[in-house]
Amino acid sequence: MPKLFRIVLMLISAVILLGLVSLIGLVVFVNPNDLKPQISQAVTQFTGRQLHLDGNIQWSIFPWLGLQLNDASLANSPGFGRNPLAQIKKLDIQVRLLPLFHKQLEIGKLQLNGLALYLVKNAQGHVNWEGPWSSSSKTTPTHPDSHPLEHLKPLGFIVAGLGIRNGHIIYADQQKNKRYEITHLQLKSTHLAVNKRSPVDIQFNLNTNASMKAAVKLRSTLLWRADDNQLELNPFHLNTFLQDARTPKKELPFSLKGNIFIDLNKQTLNADKLMAFINHTPLTGHILGQNFLNNPYFTGSFTSPHMNVGRFVFKKMQLGFQFKDNLLTLKPIQGQFYQGHYQGDATINFNSKNPFITAQSQFNQINTASLFRDLTNMSQIQLAGLASLNFTLTTQGNTAESFIKNLNGQGQFNIDHGALKGINVSYWISFGKALLRHQVAPKKMNAETPFDQFNGRFTIVQGILNNPDLVIRSGRLRVHGKGVLNLPQQHIDYELMAQPLLADGSPEGVAIPIRISGPLQQVVISPILDQLSVGIIKEKLKGKLENTLKKLDLNKLFP
Repeated sequence: MPKLFRIVLMLISAVILLGLVSLIGLVVFVNPNDLKPQISQAVTQFTGRQLHLDGNIQWSIFPWLGLQLNDASLANSPGFGRNPLAQIKKLDIQVRLLPLFHKQLEIGKLQLNGLALYLVKNAQGHVNWEGPWSSSSKTTPTHPDSHPLEHLKPLGFIVAGLGIRNGHIIYADQQKNKRYEITHLQLKSTHLAVNKRSPVDIQFNLNTNASMKAAVKLRSTLLWRADDNQLELNPFHLNTFLQDARTPKKELPFSLKGNIFIDLNKQTLNADKLMAFINHTPLTGHILGQNFLNNPYFTGSFTSPHMNVGRFVFKKMQLGFQFKDNLLTLKPIQGQFYQGHYQGDATINFNSKNPFITAQSQFNQINTASLFRDLTNMSQIQLAGLASLNFTLTTQGNTAESFIKNLNGQGQFNIDHGALKGINVSYWISFGKALLRHQVAPKKMNAETPFDQFNGRFTIVQGILNNPDLVIRSGRLRVHGKGVLNLPQQHIDYELMAQPLLADGSPEGVAIPIRISGPLQQVVISPILDQLSVGIIKEKLKGKLENTLKKLDLNKLFP
């Protein structure tokens, strides 16, 4: 038995030695460049695309089994343009030989320089990376409840050094007329192995045909549990700097960190302990995902101590969301808003070229004086008081200007115990009375009108707000008005009828018509002369009629 064992051991050693000698002979005596036609033919048979090997091929055996490939490209499918599907300037890979006999792939170095991918989805929905492997896989019967990823059992592998430099990826979706381009792609990882934690660093620049750019940096520790086909990114750090010419600030810093757990078999994602900063606004929360490879469905929630939306500041925000079928639902949304409370919900539909937004909002007990302080120089006419406002709005677009221009909706507002700043209605009543009596105009007064109540309803059509029933109650003064606010042009045009009242609530004299019009930052306030003239005539006729009736003494005519 020991002798037999020695013989078997000698035979195995001889086979290994023969293999090594053969491999050495292959490396020493065979020029790999002479094998280019055979390599190209094999790749063409497998992919259906022509492989071009324009550069030199080198290989080595000591101390690692190595291969160096230069200037290679894989042709595109017919009908997808002249650009190659894939290009590479230089590929350098080194592999240890003996671990292969133990189903272990140990790569000392895997370096890709100048990797370029050109990915296209045409108008018919076909993609240029489809090939014989995809068509055959479609006809392979599978259990209805199974997924190909469930049967993925990779060999163990170790990559001591993985690197991608100067990567360039283009994805063009001709169905949706969208284009995404990744440039300056850099990837670095050391000691990448199955079932072990490995550091990964990725950075790239992203450009889109929607005038958006982003500089992205991602750093994480990756753990791939091969037996369960699970990925864990813990910790996960993402930093981006968005640039979008369509937004008011044009630049938006964004960062995210947390833990991400992905189950490829179940197609689930769990991201918890998330901390994000969007334009220096802090957010904390979690995200759950299901079926993310076929029909993604995500839910989650975030909270923020303070959130800036344009010039407005929300505090103690709570936000729940779900995303499915390209429809993002934000519900509920609630928080504090200028010493008051905000509650609402919104949906964003991404199925069209320009996102379609629907929003419902309720604001209660809002301190409008504080709000307008944050809107400095936005409007000459301002409000102070405790406001309640509710509305339903819809809009569509991809820029701030288009969102305002396409705004539609309706709502109502009410402000208690406040003041209308920028106009003193009492002054214009005195001004109108002076005109009635042919007197000198009164001196300018403090441009403010205190009120007990300020309310009305409004509709918005294509960014034009129409308010048909403005009512202002202020002691012995009643103001009724109507007007239009052009939001895209930031222009106002209102007509007010200011009516003084007697102690018993009956009208005192003629109502004074007032027009407020012009750009919001420089409105013009004046009496409406033609309506005031009619009022003067009515007042005079009323006075003459009363005098005539007194002279007639109707009690004598009708005893």
